[in-house]
Amino acid sequence: MNLSSTTLRAPDILTRSERKDLTRNTLIQSALNLIGQGRSFTSLGIREIAREAGIVPNAFYRHFSTTDELGLALVEEVGITLRRLLREARQAGVARTKWFGIQSRCITNI
Repeated sequence: MNLSSTTLRAPDILTRSERKDLTRNTLIQSALNLIGQGRSFTSLGIREIAREAGIVPNAFYRHFSTTDELGLALVEEVGITLRRLLREARQAGVARTKWFGIQSRCITNI
């Protein structure tokens, strides 16, 4: 699920499925935040990611069985974002020679 597609509603009226998606997306975003601080993905631990997400470490396993599975979700999310940015660039008429710069900025901003 794309991070931007999660419907934002008050937590007390979210369905169980929506809460689960929200927590999963929070874990993904927390890992991205830690990576954005200059950390490598391989240096991140489950406890650290869970703390950043504001959940107990055991709750991590309700969404991902390992950090490798979280890593695959991160790669998928980055790919979705990159495809969206390229589609928007094409629609805006950005020259193909500038696409590489867009891709580079997207990847380095992750």
